[in-house]
Amino acid sequence: MSNHEFFRQVWGYTPVDYRTWPAKAVPQIQQLTLHADFATDQLQVVLTNQNGVMPLQLTSMTVSCYRAGARCWEQPLTVHERDDLVLDLDQTVLSDPVVGAIQRSDSIVIRLILPRLTYLSSGVVTYSQLNFAVEQRQLMDHQVIAQRDQFIMVRNNPRMVYFFGVCGIFMHISTSKHVVSVFGDSIIQQGFFANRLRESLYLSASSKYGVVNCGIGGNRVLYPTDPAMDQWYRHGIAGVDRFEQDVFGLDTPDTVIILHGINDLIQQKMHPGEEEAVADVIRGLQTYSTICQRRHTPALIGTLMPLGTSQFYSQAVEEKRQALNHWIRNQQEFSGVIDFDQALCDPQRPEQLRSAADSMDGLHPGDAGGLLMAEAAHHVLAQLDIERNQE
Repeated sequence: MSNHEFFRQVWGYTPVDYRTWPAKAVPQIQQLTLHADFATDQLQVVLTNQNGVMPLQLTSMTVSCYRAGARCWEQPLTVHERDDLVLDLDQTVLSDPVVGAIQRSDSIVIRLILPRLTYLSSGVVTYSQLNFAVEQRQLMDHQVIAQRDQFIMVRNNPRMVYFFGVCGIFMHISTSKHVVSVFGDSIIQQGFFANRLRESLYLSASSKYGVVNCGIGGNRVLYPTDPAMDQWYRHGIAGVDRFEQDVFGLDTPDTVIILHGINDLIQQKMHPGEEEAVADVIRGLQTYSTICQRRHTPALIGTLMPLGTSQFYSQAVEEKRQALNHWIRNQQEFSGVIDFDQALCDPQRPEQLRSAADSMDGLHPGDAGGLLMAEAAHHVLAQLDIERNQE
């Protein structure tokens, strides 16, 4: 074991507050499968009941490693040397280290049992399943449970995938490896960008980056969840209030990518008479920069992408987007700019997403759009690496 190795968070999501839509979950087995990306000899799992409405009991927890489809090893997943756990409301814990050789091309499988009927209001939602899969089976007969049958949020939006209890992975890796946290709203949360960026960085020559997803759907820079839309915080607290905890609470990333602000700009379309000034959104984004500078962490900021065919579009919103993007492109407070707008706009109609990138709602990029975003981000990260090496 090298003295230059330590535990870093290399994968993760920000849990969503579903206290308004608690799901009555039957006793079941949940299995998460994800690509390792890094070689390691130890890992730890972040287990959470953040936003829970009742204690979350998890039992018979295990971690397995698969190579070329065959299981290499399986180890108990324990906390204080026990593989059964009861998480209190809003409790998050880090597991004991799980020891086992993992190659970067391996798959990691995390398995846990929900032993009793539980109202779940804590968990993670994602849309992209690139190099990731989740499966839930009934505990008694091992029949697969269709997510729409037990999770209200998936029934309301079948594109979602939901899992509970797990929100992050730490690996024992060398100091030469870097971690990127991506922060923002649903464009980040849906995972098309984060997962494509993770894949792009994995396939690159350096292959030294992990990616942590800190997105929350509907989140705004300046204000918390609108109580008219949700009595709790399904869209999160204000970005300026959650940024430091969500990005730096479990680990300190090497780089932060920020794509945030579109939900602030569209408020006047969603709620006529309510407006958030561009200058105020800029001050909020500057708060992110100040926090990153204080923590000596480079931060890259992305331009806001077009939404010309979205239900939230108006000429006034477009003028605000252009004004905010002008500031983003010309400011000197962040360590770099990723021009997502340029990468994804339709060259003939720049106020719209190019059709191949659109998820078909005019606002959110789909998988092809996530790939374009990843390519743009990868280019800027590579330039940042060059600058780091020259220091």
